[in-house]
Parts: sequence; C-alpha cells; structure tokens
Amino acid sequence: MVNFETEYFNLHKILLLAVGLWPYKQSNLARLQFIFLSSILTTYLIFQCTIFISQTCTPDLILKVLASVFFFALLVIKYNMFAVEAMKDLLEQLLHVYNELKDEKEIAIIHKYGYNGKRFTIAITVLAAISTMTFIVTSFWSDILNIILPTNTSRAHHLVIMTEYFIDQEKYFYLILLHTIVSFCIGGIATLAIGTILFTYLQHVCGMFKIASYRIERAMSIDMLRNMSFRKHMLIFKGLICAVDIHRQAMKLSKHVQYSCEKMMSCLIAFGVTSMSLNLFRLASCEE
Repeated sequence: MVNFETEYFNLHKILLLAVGLWPYKQSNLARLQFIFLSSILTTYLIFQCTIFISQTCTPDLILKVLASVFFFALLVIKYNMFAVEAMKDLLEQLLHVYNELKDEKEIAIIHKYGYNGKRFTIAITVLAAISTMTFIVTSFWSDILNIILPTNTSRAHHLVIMTEYFIDQEKYFYLILLHTIVSFCIGGIATLAIGTILFTYLQHVCGMFKIASYRIERAMSIDMLRNMSFRKHMLIFKGLICAVDIHRQAMKLSKHVQYSCEKMMSCLIAFGVTSMSLNLFRLASCEE
C-alpha cells in the first residue's frame, strides 16, 4: 500500500495546505482560508488597475501597469481555477493503480518516476524561495542603503510594482509593502504547488507507460518464444493483456488531467502570452 502523502506528495501537501488548496483537507476552515487569501490576491490586482484613475494615462504608463497586471492575473487565475476536487479524484485513481502493482521491477519503475517528480519539486521550491527572498530584499533596498550608506536625508521608498491605494503611500509604505509581499507569496506558492503537483502526477503516468513497455518486453522475451507451447501462448497473451490494461489506464489518467485543467490552462495561455509580450516590448523599449 503506497502512502502518497509521505512518499511523493509531502512537499506538495505542505504548499497546498498553506494556501488552502490541499484536496484532502477541504474543511470549513480551509474554505475560509481560501476566501481570505483569494481576497488578498484579488484586491492587490485591483489596486494595480486603480492607478489609471489617479494618473494621466500615457502609453508608457499603460504598458508598465498592464505588464504587471497580466502577470498577477496569471496568479489569480491559477489560484482560483485550480480544480481541487478533480485533483483529489486523480490522486485516488493513481493510488488505485499503484496498489495493484505486485511485480518488484514494476514498483521500482514507478518509484523512479515518482522520485523524479519529487526531486523536481524540491529544486523548483528552492529556486522559488531564493526568488522570493530577492524580491523582499529589493523591496527594502532603500532602507538597506540608508543603513549601509547613510546620507543627510533618507532615501525615498519605491515600490517594485506600481499601485494606487488612494492614501499617502510614503506614510503607509510598509502596510502597502506587506500587501505586496503577501500577495506575491500567495500567488507564488499556489503557482509552485499546482505546477509541481501536475508535473509529479504526469511523471507517475509516464511510469505507467514504462511499465506497459516492460510488460510487453517480458511477455515477448526470448525464453518465452523458445519452444512454444500452449501454456507459453497463454502466458504471452496474459502478459500482453496486462500491458494493454495499464497502458489504457495511463491514457485515461492523462486525458483526465487534461480535461480537469483545460479551462485553467486556456486562460493561463492567453494571459501568459499577453504578459510575456508586454514585458518583452517594455524591455525592447528600454534598450532603444
């Protein structure tokens, strides 16, 4: 019996629990947590758009604001459109397949692919943690410079992302910065957790395809084909049937995850392409 939570998905569990998206813990408290965190993330996106109300809309301002708006829209979409119940169903189907495996080599194959997903998750999590720390340090850069290289007048605070809260941004800088950092962390954790759990899940599906290949090779081995008899014919047919069965299950699971994430992925592609295009255009404008 494979314990998914501790064997392959323990880090995903921690990340998804942090943002209220773990499929097996959907209590009233988790739903309240989801609503609260979603509100923080959504309001931050709104406060980026309100800058068009307080400032004169120039092409440069529109480009700069929309570049960050579409990026954060990606985080909001991914957080709010993640199919929690569908993911729970997918994991339970995968667990059912696992528990039917008896051959040691087949179990070793699935372990290999499972740990590939786990190692990938750890590597991306470390990279994300470094990126988050860099973002936080950048946000406090003026305060750090005031300590390291003090001047007669304090350096003005600057937010990395333009927002408009209709309050004195210098006076309430740290509250606005807290909203920025919390929103960035919520969206980042959700994106990291959802992306890596889907990758790990698909790694397991790849393992099932590899097992199908292994079953075919075993059924059609030289020893089996030498001195054919009725018993060997039956063993070959049985082996091929088992190979086709797990291949069919792998196809079913891969299509299931595709259909479960179809709406989310369609929105992510649209907003992702737009965000990348705007940021590349900004980069090209700066070089000129």
